[in-house]
Amino acid sequence: MTLDDMAVHWFTRAGAGDMTAGETAELEAWLDADPAHRAAFDAVGFTWQGIEPLRSDPRIAAMQRGRPSRRWVPQAIAATLAVAVLGGAGWQFWPHATLTNQQFRTGVGEKATITLADGSVMTLSTDTLVRTQKDGEKRLVYLDRGQAFFKVAHDKAHPFEVHAAGRTVTAVGTAFEVRVDHGFKVTLVEGKVRVDAPLGPPKAAAPLAAKTPEVQETLMVAGTQLVAAGDTWSVRPADVARAVAWTRGQLVFVDEPLANVAEEMNRYSDRKIYVDETAGRKKISGTFKPGDVETFVSAVRDYGLVNVASASAGEVRLSDAKVKKITDPAGG
Repeated sequence: MTLDDMAVHWFTRAGAGDMTAGETAELEAWLDADPAHRAAFDAVGFTWQGIEPLRSDPRIAAMQRGRPSRRWVPQAIAATLAVAVLGGAGWQFWPHATLTNQQFRTGVGEKATITLADGSVMTLSTDTLVRTQKDGEKRLVYLDRGQAFFKVAHDKAHPFEVHAAGRTVTAVGTAFEVRVDHGFKVTLVEGKVRVDAPLGPPKAAAPLAAKTPEVQETLMVAGTQLVAAGDTWSVRPADVARAVAWTRGQLVFVDEPLANVAEEMNRYSDRKIYVDETAGRKKISGTFKPGDVETFVSAVRDYGLVNVASASAGEVRLSDAKVKKITDPAGG
């Protein structure tokens, strides 16, 4: 089955209202396995809400005749969505719904998934602020801080633009992540995006009509990551599944300096981890739960990588030096 087929299948099963506990668990596992799964499922739900006229189509109405109301629900939903989502029998349903002026925010350690008016789905990571803006020609999103994953509903006539750190990421129908903290980063999971930014003020000698800033522009393809610091950009192949693992509630590190890992863990918790210089250079690999400082500290300590120099409710200090075992009042 294609991703759209699977999304329709699960939506129809859920819509029937008689899923077993095992089926419910299977659905949740499928949704959690990949951010694209949840985005596709949410997009089907958005489509179902918007096709009231299509539900009365004679082909759909005919399915209801002679069937008990409970039994025809999955077939009717599936048939309607097959027409609307998959383009059956000549129908196409790609409505343009402009975005509205809204603001979305997550606190430290929080995550949120929002389905926008156009059917696009965005997942916000910890301590993130996103604004959407009403515009008749484009779908405008502003990432003021933090990290967000976007699954963009296809609408070629109305580009989806994410503005962050003075740069613009433009997509039509694709899946990508944008992060703004010490720098700027774009990770492209599927499709293509264009990243551009002005390089500076217009040249004084240029004709009046041509006084526009020079623009730096990069076209990204799936499986790559763009990292920018100032005017310096680099695009490289990326392990995109690992890069967006936070959308599944995981942080995955491979041969990463402990100082970098601690810094990433700190984004998700008010209880901070501090590592001395020697310990910070040690490389570690592992998968950790965002915000779970206690388990993380226990893991690196039990593997003999570091010692806990001190601990309190607000912080944990890790050291390469041998120290006496202490009691952590917060339970670490």
